[in-house]
Amino acid sequence: MSRRSDRPALIRPDDPGESPPVSPEALVLEGFGSPDDLGEDRRRLLAGDIPWIVYSEGSTAALWMESGAWGLVPPGTPVETALGMASKLASRMESSRRASPLTGLPGNAEIASVLEREVVSGPGTAAYIDIADFKPFNDYCGFEAGDAAIRLLAMCLSSCLPGFFVGHVGGDDFVAVGSGERFASGLEEARARFRREVISLYGERDRMAGGIEALDRDGVYRSFGFLDTCCVTVTGSGCRDAVELAGRAGEEKKRLKGHSPPARPWEAAPTLEDIPRWAARSLESGLLSEDDVKAFIEACGVSRDPSMETPVRRILDDRSLAPGIRKSAAAALGRIAGPGGAGALMESLMDSSPHVRTMAVEALPQALGAGAGPLLHRAVRDRSTWVRRAALKGLGAVRAEGAAERLLEAVSAGAGGRTGLDREREASAAMEGLARLGSREAGDALLASSTPAMRRDPWFWKALASSGGEAPVLELASHAGRLEPLACAALDSVDPVTIADASIEPLEEACAAVVDSGGCVEPALSCLSRIPGRPGRLLRSRIGDWLCTLGGRSLEILAELIEARRVDLREAEVARFAGRIMSGGPVPTSAAASILRTVARSGSARPGWLRKLLRHPRVEMRMAASEAVSVMLRNLVAQGREGGVEDDPDKG
Repeated sequence: MSRRSDRPALIRPDDPGESPPVSPEALVLEGFGSPDDLGEDRRRLLAGDIPWIVYSEGSTAALWMESGAWGLVPPGTPVETALGMASKLASRMESSRRASPLTGLPGNAEIASVLEREVVSGPGTAAYIDIADFKPFNDYCGFEAGDAAIRLLAMCLSSCLPGFFVGHVGGDDFVAVGSGERFASGLEEARARFRREVISLYGERDRMAGGIEALDRDGVYRSFGFLDTCCVTVTGSGCRDAVELAGRAGEEKKRLKGHSPPARPWEAAPTLEDIPRWAARSLESGLLSEDDVKAFIEACGVSRDPSMETPVRRILDDRSLAPGIRKSAAAALGRIAGPGGAGALMESLMDSSPHVRTMAVEALPQALGAGAGPLLHRAVRDRSTWVRRAALKGLGAVRAEGAAERLLEAVSAGAGGRTGLDREREASAAMEGLARLGSREAGDALLASSTPAMRRDPWFWKALASSGGEAPVLELASHAGRLEPLACAALDSVDPVTIADASIEPLEEACAAVVDSGGCVEPALSCLSRIPGRPGRLLRSRIGDWLCTLGGRSLEILAELIEARRVDLREAEVARFAGRIMSGGPVPTSAAASILRTVARSGSARPGWLRKLLRHPRVEMRMAASEAVSVMLRNLVAQGREGGVEDDPDKG
């Protein structure tokens, strides 16, 4: 059977025994005395997942049910009635397949179908319901309590909205569809019932306290009252499909919960098609300044909404508008990155305005990726130094074929600039392109041809760093180790995965010296955190001191380093760090939690080392220490069992 029909089929004894070419949705058997009359072909057909019913009564009824019949039809029932019964049975089975296993409510496929039919294309209203602050409750009370809360909400919605559609999107998200006063009052009744009954899911202590204390999504420990629901209702007006309807509901939910909705600057205009004329009229009337219009256009690009491509392209094509406005349109088209916008940007490479040409060159890598390479090579020969600089940077960004040679040529020759300032700036742009390119061969060549003037440019050091070549990285490490500011600032441009093994130890030593100096700490730590493998001896010797001296974002990066490079902290280091936390030192909660998790997983520490932290005045610190102690205890118990140590029930 190659495909499934949406109609049931009737089978009689005189019909052919082989399987039909199209599988029916259900089967009705008529005229068979007992299951023994079916034959092998029909038995195989009935052994599948197709629901089937049979005309039977009396002594053979039990035999048919034992053989797998889904139902019995009394003899004398009209065939059309029996076929209708079979079809309804198939529909129920299909709905059951699509239903949520947790709540038994229809799932996403049926939800989408109902929304399209009743709301997008009809007069109905969709209500999107979820449980506010569900994650902290689930984390605190456990998955079983979380599932119970979801089932409770499903029950409240189903019982209070009889005759209306209720579906389970997933997690704590539900959809109900209906209209009128009865639907609205049913929703309010369901929400009120949930508020009353959800209290039973809390422990006695939490009920007495009026809620729980738990970490929120930002890792901040705070109080949460009893669970409640969030509900928004939307109609299909202006929505093209169920996806857009859900998006509208999601934005409204975020607004209700205090989140900013996504930016839609074009909604200030009457229609999408009218945006170019509206912008021009607003400029002429004085309602908007030129900077206002530029901001409007570029904000449309930041949204990356494909529907904005055509109106923004029309602004770019309108030569009557100021070059600055059309330049903003080119920037917006690059961000939107649609096929039509890419074509407009290519045409703009011949624009009379260097401002428009420059922005078109900057936008092409976003719109075309590597496909922009040939266009950028041509733009390097543009008559404007601004266009040439943008093209040189873009060649490296898209890693265009032949980019290294062209960029090195521009560094040494100044890309044909007519003045000394042009040559200097175009050489800097070419080195920025090399930094984005990350070519080992180009890094070696750049170092070999370097001049004192080039070394005064930050992009020279970043190009050496990103190249990954042994000689360029060693040169960078040497100058960073002497705490030269430009070299130190370029450390976070190093791609440690690509560098030679011989470069790792000198690079670690240079980064350690930079961290110890207190300047450019974050770039140095960022570089160290990305070097593969365990740290070398000198770096390892410094980590314990940094745990006690670094703060803020620097300590967070150090925590990432410890975790990424699998540093096993020693007892004395853990004790000093715990003492720093207890003394009220400036330790970010996220950094402390990360370091304690690493300590726990490493197996190199014991729970007793963290005992003081379990008494810390800040709840977040106590929670982090408690989590670490739990992991340590599980590891110790597992090790004891592997070593043959059994729990002694007589001790304790």
